[in-house]
Amino acid sequence: MRIVICCHTAGLAGAELAIAESCRALQGQGHQVFVVVPQEGPFLSHVAPWITGYQVIAQDHWTGTAELTAWQKVKFIRGFVRTALKIAAFVRAVRADVVITNTSTIPAGALGAALARVHHIWYVHEFVEEDHGLVWQYGQTRSYALMNRLSHGLIVNSLAVRQKLEKFIPSSKLHLVYCACEIDWHPIRPSELPGAPVLLMAGAISEGKNQALAVCALAEPLLYGLGTRLVCIGSGTPQMIDRLWSQATSLGVADRLEIYPHQANRRAVFAQGRILVVASRAEAFGRVTVEAQKSGIPVLVADAGAAREVVTPQQTGLLFEAGNAQDLAAKAAQLLTNHQDWAAICRAAQEDAFNRFSLQNHAQQLAAALAAVQ
Repeated sequence: MRIVICCHTAGLAGAELAIAESCRALQGQGHQVFVVVPQEGPFLSHVAPWITGYQVIAQDHWTGTAELTAWQKVKFIRGFVRTALKIAAFVRAVRADVVITNTSTIPAGALGAALARVHHIWYVHEFVEEDHGLVWQYGQTRSYALMNRLSHGLIVNSLAVRQKLEKFIPSSKLHLVYCACEIDWHPIRPSELPGAPVLLMAGAISEGKNQALAVCALAEPLLYGLGTRLVCIGSGTPQMIDRLWSQATSLGVADRLEIYPHQANRRAVFAQGRILVVASRAEAFGRVTVEAQKSGIPVLVADAGAAREVVTPQQTGLLFEAGNAQDLAAKAAQLLTNHQDWAAICRAAQEDAFNRFSLQNHAQQLAAALAAVQ
């Protein structure tokens, strides 16, 4: 089969890493994969071994941080149609059988597939509003209705995302495909980790990832008394980073907070904390959680979104009440002060993550989804 995948960025964040694993799985099954990207970027060099070709076609997003004006919406539709025509031309040129759109945020690939008269699949990695705080420019209900109409099937990356989409799209069209979350590094030995109590957060510095909650927890007596530090690694706007520093200063914990930019060496990132904290308001899956589990780092995750699909409480990690800094502090202190619990969770989580989230399992689930829409 010849498959065209439309990507919303050419970066290497979670959704791009997930679709890169799909490219690898599809190529391994004998398919020819082509990608459409909005610009040149690191994604292309990352997937180069598994794709046959690519095309650069800029695509506007129909989600955003603020609603467009009426005139901007008209201009968007014009651009949407022009982009769809370009994608349709590329689909015909490579004689594709299927088009896959990566993430809910870009619609042009779906119309392009319809114009080229080939099957289309949407690969949904996000809640949109709950996790990223984005708005649908044409309304949530209307947008999902169009996604339903322009798709032969939709892939979802978690049961939590599936549950949301079932309100708008027939469940028979929804297919669960978990990410592989492959790691290309050796698990981290306990001796490589900090001896001091250090909480780690890895990911974009943003309201959705909620580093602010962890800063609040740092000031709680349980963690403050242990001398706990918080290390945040990820990109963010100067405004978001300044806001975190201001919060830490007002709480008297600025000397215990460290913020570093994104680092490509994921193993080195995970080696900087004794516990990975995921305080996100709603993770659609939780790739960084699984990577940490495979790396041998215990996880403490907000009980929201798909958290319980990735973490079995008290066995493969700990969950805390979402938005509750006191509960976060209490659970973190439990892991930091009980080495036996810490070690047992590390072992169980590592085994579970490698068993459930693998390229082989991802490829099988992806093949089943493709077969279901043919």
